[in-house]
Amino acid sequence: MEADIRQTGSALVIGLEFDPGQASWPSASAGPLERVRVLLRHHTEWRFEVQVHTDELNDRDADQALTDRRAEAVVRWMTDRGVESSRLVAHGFGSSRPRGRVGVSSTANRWVELRKLNEE
Repeated sequence: MEADIRQTGSALVIGLEFDPGQASWPSASAGPLERVRVLLRHHTEWRFEVQVHTDELNDRDADQALTDRRAEAVVRWMTDRGVESSRLVAHGFGSSRPRGRVGVSSTANRWVELRKLNEE
């Protein structure tokens, strides 16, 4: 993850999956979140936008609201564990930026990405 951030300014949070239709996640997703938290603790100079995307679950407004809540939940989890709130911005994208291809599982369109906001 660190190498991706250094090279491209962003990284996917692999393994973070949300409960269906919720802004919560199963306990198995704590590992990926913990890896992000550790990275942020080692690089206190970095600031990120936490971007959350989903497939078309409902209508666009409902998808947008869900990803907003999910992004806020990720930021809250981080800040509750010592990451300064000024270093993270929550941003849900709903289903507005699909990555998957036709015929590919819609889960390809569900992802969380950290996009670096500052230069070193």
